[in-house]
Amino acid sequence: MRDTVAPDLGDTLGVAKNIRISYWLAVLLIAALATASFWIMDREIRGQSADKDLIFLAGEQTMLSQRIAALTQTAHETDRVYVHAAALNELRQRISEFETNHGKFLATAKAGGGLAESAKSRLAELMTGPPYDVDFYASGIVKNARQFVSLSADPARRAQAVPVSMAAASAALAGYQQISDVLTQNSRRSIAKAASVYRLLFAAMMLVLAASVLFIFRPMIRNVVQRTRDLMAARNEMAYLAAHDRLTGLRNRMFLTDHFEHMIENARRRKERVAVLHVDLDNFKSVNDTYGHMAGDHVLQTVAARIKSVVRAADIPSRIGGDEFVILLNGPGDTDDIARVANRVLWSVNEPIEFESMVFRSGASIGISIFPDDAEKPEDLLIDSDLALYRAKDAGRGCIRFFSSDLRQQHEYRREMETDLRESLKRGEITVNYQPQVSLATARVTGIEALARWNRNGTRYVSPDVFIPIAEKAGIMEAIGRQVISSAIEQAARWHKAGIEFGRIGINASRTELVKDDFVAFVLGQAKTHGLPASKLSVEVVEGVILDDESLDVASKLRQLRNAGVYVELDDFGTGYASLSHINSNEIDRLKIDEQFIQGIDTDKSKRRIVRALIDLARGLGIAVVAEGAETIGELETLREIGCPNVQGFGVAFPMDADLLTEWLQIHAPGTPIPLYDEDKASA
Repeated sequence: MRDTVAPDLGDTLGVAKNIRISYWLAVLLIAALATASFWIMDREIRGQSADKDLIFLAGEQTMLSQRIAALTQTAHETDRVYVHAAALNELRQRISEFETNHGKFLATAKAGGGLAESAKSRLAELMTGPPYDVDFYASGIVKNARQFVSLSADPARRAQAVPVSMAAASAALAGYQQISDVLTQNSRRSIAKAASVYRLLFAAMMLVLAASVLFIFRPMIRNVVQRTRDLMAARNEMAYLAAHDRLTGLRNRMFLTDHFEHMIENARRRKERVAVLHVDLDNFKSVNDTYGHMAGDHVLQTVAARIKSVVRAADIPSRIGGDEFVILLNGPGDTDDIARVANRVLWSVNEPIEFESMVFRSGASIGISIFPDDAEKPEDLLIDSDLALYRAKDAGRGCIRFFSSDLRQQHEYRREMETDLRESLKRGEITVNYQPQVSLATARVTGIEALARWNRNGTRYVSPDVFIPIAEKAGIMEAIGRQVISSAIEQAARWHKAGIEFGRIGINASRTELVKDDFVAFVLGQAKTHGLPASKLSVEVVEGVILDDESLDVASKLRQLRNAGVYVELDDFGTGYASLSHINSNEIDRLKIDEQFIQGIDTDKSKRRIVRALIDLARGLGIAVVAEGAETIGELETLREIGCPNVQGFGVAFPMDADLLTEWLQIHAPGTPIPLYDEDKASA
């Protein structure tokens, strides 16, 4: 018995030993698998956290670059000391934040961290290589902003301070957006790779656990599950941030671009329409500038929530930047249905917004384009809705406008005109014509107005009423104005040196020119350079510019010119809304009565009474008067009868180039009667 039992006991002991060994091997294997899974998940979560922080940092940099540019512009334009000081203080803080964040990106690009090789290479290329060259633009923004702060903080050198250009800020913004995309893609690839490895480890661990005592490893399993949930939560949060606007929670431009085409394809299959509502807040800038960015952010968040509450779940409301929103209406019905939705959006946005005991009314304008009526491509529909939005703005704001084909034609026409205007400016095709003003009592020339003329492509004349508004919207009015001013002063200096009597040369100052801090210095500098006495120069401004006194500081600039001896004239008087408080001899030297009151004055008694009253008013205030637009002998005779001292118009002389006017001035020297054109010639 002993011989047979011994082997059985030995076998049992061997099995038990093997079980124990298997047990501990299973424990060790499971522990190894669990540890490996935990380590992989932990490393991935840390990497995801770092990527998330960098992505967030990239978003911060895009906003900081725009904020720095906006602050320099605010500090540059304001004349209020406390606003200027507050802007500089915040600007210093934003520069420091921007520079610190940028240093982190440089360190990451150099070290690489947990980035894949392709991501490292792409990040380094974005930081230092064209076309984005983030390091160059970011360093330029910091350098220019610090230089702006240094100059602007010194009152003696403030005029030399140049704001950070929006072009540089936009370039930096584009670069950081690319960096955000690279980090997001790297994170996604890393998550996919880690998830694949984790699935294999998890399957192996499940097989071992099936043959082992599960309760030993329950705490470890729970830890792994929690880590997995953390990783999924991080991935979901990153996906949310990539598709949503951080401030308002609405969809962002990237999501809109990605899903617009898909929505159009579905609408095409169902033979339905898609409407694009381009919403722009009317008064947001004033809220932001007056009450600060916290108030502005609250307005944007409130407006976003209201827009979201108005549209359906199938629609896509999004914020594409600043105070602009785009709403895609999926299968909206007919045009009346679309208009009703747009009006509901307007009504909702127009409701008062409360913020810290303050109440705002933002207001909005909406431009609408429709697929497939207006266009079939997303980019074309967005352009069309933007054009319709501009039409709504021009119509007085607070309204909706649908896109029409004439808007596209106008857009193309204006774009061609703008391109030709820029090229003509470079080629010197913006010329100056001169129209004399004469005394009705003595027939002496009392002044000459310099008028901009454009010979488009050297082939045809374009009216100033057409190209001046285009120049203003294109941002080249200042360049045109300064070229005209320089040419006019140079020509007047020639007449002055030649002893030719011309009264004063009148130059027109637009709103765009007057907003520049160096306008006064430029005008006086040109007069000094060419040797023209300030008393031979007059600056003409329209009533609308006078009314913008608070924002443009018009009175201060005009006062400086008058103190230097330059005359100031109020042009197109009677067409605007200037009150009599703006009309006094301490501010204005001469009124120019608009031609709408002059033309037909010989047959219209009401016009005659109005003009006589204006002349008597000016005479009582000690202000000179000139009547514009007199074309016929009857109008000139009537003006003489009612006591108008000076006149300008086709009835005296047409606008002429410098050579022809020089000859005209020499022929009509002081004391020589000036012949008046008859009605047939004036209307020719």
